Amino acid sequence: MKRFFILFISFFVFSSPAFALQYNNVSLSPKADYYAAHYSHNSFEDVSSLYLYAPANFAFDNINSTIRINPFYSSHYDKLSLAEAFWLFNYKYISVKAGRQFLSFDNDFFIYFGPDNRYDNPKPSYIDGALLGFDYTHFKAQAFWADYDGNIAGADIKILKDYPLSLGLFSYYKELSDGKLFVSGLSADIELSEQLSFTGSFAFNRGHKTYTVFGVPYKKHYEGTALIAQSKYYTPYKYVDFYLTAAYAFTSASKQESLAFKSISQYNIYGFVAGSGELFKQDGIKSVKLNLNAIPANLKELNFDISLFYYYSSDGNITQKYIGSEWDFAASWMTKYSKLTLYAGIFSPNKDFTRYQLPRESTAKLGAYISLFNFL
Repeated sequence: MKRFFILFISFFVFSSPAFALQYNNVSLSPKADYYAAHYSHNSFEDVSSLYLYAPANFAFDNINSTIRINPFYSSHYDKLSLAEAFWLFNYKYISVKAGRQFLSFDNDFFIYFGPDNRYDNPKPSYIDGALLGFDYTHFKAQAFWADYDGNIAGADIKILKDYPLSLGLFSYYKELSDGKLFVSGLSADIELSEQLSFTGSFAFNRGHKTYTVFGVPYKKHYEGTALIAQSKYYTPYKYVDFYLTAAYAFTSASKQESLAFKSISQYNIYGFVAGSGELFKQDGIKSVKLNLNAIPANLKELNFDISLFYYYSSDGNITQKYIGSEWDFAASWMTKYSKLTLYAGIFSPNKDFTRYQLPRESTAKLGAYISLFNFL
């Protein structure tokens, strides 16, 4: 614990001067992130790592086109690599992006390749391929093909975007070493007022996984479903602005004739403690989230956040459904050049529930996150 605070303080002092460089059509915008956290039990490893990004952009004079190179280094992995290396071309309503790039369509639980997957010691995930986009008025469509441990491809469409009611359609494909996986579905965003909004996504699997028993292959099909729903309510008071969130997540469990729901990529949608994030990598989960976020009216740089999660099994064959709960607390301070977050999480699993790979005792996590980002 002492080492954690020494590292935390030393990095904050050492890294105070963020900077950026720009000359003609070339810009360089370094970014540094530092994570440090301590777990109360040995079920998880303590987190301590420095992450460095150095994205460089080159813009062309005669055409609306940009080349981006983004080297990345993590002290945890002790490896220097390229997080991004792509060419972007825009012409009126059409865009083409080719090369190594991040990928997200506001459906992060179903597909996400980016700088932070919200797990301990996050390593950037990216695709090598091409993204074609069409964006006109209230309609946006994107299609991609790429390599990520095999071929992946898909399309994402937003209809009536920027309206109080907007709809989305998506379909993604991933080639697996032992089969094929499809994730398709629809999403909706409803803004009832400036204070109240709803979002939701429903998805289903198609595809198969091939098994071999005594030299004889057979297939088991992906037929799972998933539902993500969330409501947000904003209520301003004289001294504090409050944001209230209630959310629900569901992934179907495996059955004798079919497999559990599976996403294209792994993304932790809930919880600070690694145990809760790992739940959604396993077989069939339901989760309820309640969140309160508070921002002082006269001090917008400061943010307080508290969340409560309840986790349940979605397996209809078992009687005991409750898996565990988690409390998360965070306080953040943001300036023009940096963001400092202190957080704590307490994960309390049900010790009698043995289906899932969880620690058998309550675990607390205390951590800090510092981000120094570029400015012009």
